[in-house]
Amino acid sequence: IGRAVTATQQDNFERLYRFKGFENCSCEAMRALAQKMHLKKVKDGETLFAEGDAVKHHYFVLSGRLSCIRKRDDGVRNIVGAHTTV
Repeated sequence: IGRAVTATQQDNFERLYRFKGFENCSCEAMRALAQKMHLKKVKDGETLFAEGDAVKHHYFVLSGRLSCIRKRDDGVRNIVGAHTTV
């Protein structure tokens, strides 16, 4: 309150505010995170990161479905986890 924020920062703050798991975070913590956030749209089948990649980002699924796939040594791909927004 009392600080100038861009429309994108305000949109990000509102996304976080509605996101389950952030209900107990302070407004200051969410505002700081909102300033660092970038919206990324992912196409069906696109890979966000692969097993063994260095952690560079954290992702929050706002809508759609995210699958965690493990590729076996023989090339077979198994879904080991999935998340679908409601």
